[in-house]
Amino acid sequence: MQRPRKAIILAAGHATRMRPLSDDLPKPLMPLRNRPLLARSIDLLTSWGVRDILINLHHGADEVLTYIRSESWPARISFSFEPEIRGTGGALRQAAWFLDDQPVWMLNADLDAQLSPRRLVSAFNRPRVMAALWMDSAHGPRTVDLKRGYVQNFVTATPGGPRTHTFCGLHLISPRILEYLPDEPFSSIITAYESAMRDGWRIPGVSVPRSIWADLGTPASYLQAHHSRRSGGFRFVAADAHVPSSARLRRVVLWSGARVAAHARLSNVIVGRDCTVGSCSDCVAVRADRSNELAIRQSLDFTGWPARRTTVYVIDRPGSMRKFFRLERGRERVMAVHYDPRRLENIDASGHMRLLKMAGVSVPEVLRDNPEENIFIMTDLGDQTLLNVTRQQRPAHVRKVYEQVLSQALIMHGKGATVAAARRHPMSEPCTPALYAREHESFITHFVSPILGLKAKQLDALRAELAHVASGLPGASKSLIHRDLQSTNVLIHRSRPYLIDTQGMRLGSPAYDLVALLYDPYVRLTQATRDHLLDYYLARAPRSDSIAQAMPWAIIQRLTQAIGAYARLSGMPGFEHYQIYIRPAARRIARTLRHHPELRALDQLFQHSYFNLRDIL
Repeated sequence: MQRPRKAIILAAGHATRMRPLSDDLPKPLMPLRNRPLLARSIDLLTSWGVRDILINLHHGADEVLTYIRSESWPARISFSFEPEIRGTGGALRQAAWFLDDQPVWMLNADLDAQLSPRRLVSAFNRPRVMAALWMDSAHGPRTVDLKRGYVQNFVTATPGGPRTHTFCGLHLISPRILEYLPDEPFSSIITAYESAMRDGWRIPGVSVPRSIWADLGTPASYLQAHHSRRSGGFRFVAADAHVPSSARLRRVVLWSGARVAAHARLSNVIVGRDCTVGSCSDCVAVRADRSNELAIRQSLDFTGWPARRTTVYVIDRPGSMRKFFRLERGRERVMAVHYDPRRLENIDASGHMRLLKMAGVSVPEVLRDNPEENIFIMTDLGDQTLLNVTRQQRPAHVRKVYEQVLSQALIMHGKGATVAAARRHPMSEPCTPALYAREHESFITHFVSPILGLKAKQLDALRAELAHVASGLPGASKSLIHRDLQSTNVLIHRSRPYLIDTQGMRLGSPAYDLVALLYDPYVRLTQATRDHLLDYYLARAPRSDSIAQAMPWAIIQRLTQAIGAYARLSGMPGFEHYQIYIRPAARRIARTLRHHPELRALDQLFQHSYFNLRDIL
């Protein structure tokens, strides 16, 4: 069989996970290393001998058409417009007119892909093959079961397990697949594959050595794709973007017409078209009138700022089911939060901040609350976190700032609960053995089982010891705790600390907060500094003896919870760096276990070769 001469590029999606970037520019036109993704797909296919390409369109169709017509291509380009998105199966059924009796490539437009097609063509030529699919055995969610090179199941019961692969978005398909596509407006081609497999057809999954693949589904993975072939400090700047010589850019992508302010510092940032930015990090920046986000529109209504002259910085916190939007006009700023109410503690965030402010705790001020739309607007206190202070300031200054933070914690742990009770403030579930047990299961599910692979008997022993640890934490404490009082959740604004991300606050042991702050894996504090700060807190706290007694148990409880969270986050595209915090957390647990020989299963766990404890203790 000759190499296929026809291909279909799927470019119709809304790219909702890329918003607001995809509001500014359709995803197929987003530049990857300064060339649009759609152009890269066409380049790849034409290098394989493809001379006839069909592109399906929906979101941003006019802009895609304009772009294609503005360039010359070594292939004939046709279009299939979908008034309503039809899915991968529906798109292929609508494109039936484009097919002949030869196989056709079908490719997602939002991929970073480099590979030779030979293995896929060879696999397609085997007997009874309906389609050959490009697979990756090492990256992505790995949800497809393969056996002897053929798909057994497209939705495995053991994601990431043995023989599982990730489908990379490239098909080589027989036109006979049309016989198995349902006659429906919307369908998935996977449904057709499953029907064909039941009829005796086979679907080989093909890994291609020395290939490059990345799914650019999120801003983080899009940014990471630029990094994959370059050293750490990359910058990709559109030809008509403006960057003054005084600006410093690291891991930055600037789209057409973007402007950077003089002396600005940018790190891990994507800047949309015609957008002006100052210093920022770990975010996406777009012009406010280029976004359809409801939180942005409501913020503009509140401030009265003109959208064309307002910059929006989008800060996506992994795992929190919240989006943060900083709106900036000149020196004026506000922060909007759009939260997913399916995570119940998100609903309580604005109310918790108002309560803490009444108690005298320094927190951002809620300016407007719209619970019907799951949005609130608050004062913007900048980006300087306690973590930044530990990296930039001298130890004596760092110690002083930590003392200020502990003073805020003392107010929350003391007066906070009194004010909450007086106002009958609705609270999250208190710290109980059941809540601690859920933290244990997260640690086991996301870290111990998939990474260390302990047997069932070992896991039972581990659970029993973790339950013993939790019993050392007061279950009936009447202190109001933050529950995630780490360095990234303390902002320093005008030399004063402010607590943020308080949506998880509840009644519990102050020791849990003290560990989150003083044993934070993000920060390197000396043990002498920790001891000084703990003494500072205990000298001012009621029930200080019980708090001191709970500290060893809180260290194990909080840091196993943190390890589970880091393991889960590091499995998300663009957040792989979280795995570097696992070993510092393990080191601090191991030191505590030296004084608790009765916790034999935990001690054996933290002597596992994964941790290389001889190197880090």
